[in-house]
Amino acid sequence: RIAQPALAAGATVNAVDCSHATPLFLASKYCQTKVVKILIDCSTETNPNIRNSEMITPLRIAACSVFANKLEVIKLLLNCKDIDPSIQDKDNGQTILHYCAINNWKSITEIIIRNFGNYLNDANTQSPRHASPPSHFSSTRHNRQNGRNGQNSRNR
Repeated sequence: RIAQPALAAGATVNAVDCSHATPLFLASKYCQTKVVKILIDCSTETNPNIRNSEMITPLRIAACSVFANKLEVIKLLLNCKDIDPSIQDKDNGQTILHYCAINNWKSITEIIIRNFGNYLNDANTQSPRHASPPSHFSSTRHNRQNGRNGQNSRNR
């Protein structure tokens, strides 16, 4: 109810608060689908790639959200003409696709790959495939073959 009149009155869409969060960042964080849509549709100045003080983008904060409608918000963000899912975080240079692979967020991973491909490498040129957790079967087989301390169980 507030976003559209505020924008019509000349509110700055990329204004930041004390943590450098923009209205789009906050709407993405709390998965306010209607507000995200308004912010994207009502202004050509909305920057979906602005990072907050922790260097996190609206796309990443939406992916990390606990709200059930986060996929709707992610789809809206990915449809922004200027969205850049290859932005890397400041700590380890990983992209949003890496976070999705590490956390096994299959539905988000599929949306990103469908829109942008799976070649969003991190700062160390590691693809998201390198970041994926090993399957339970392969880690169990590895533990059986190598014993608890990494030694072959036949040689103990």
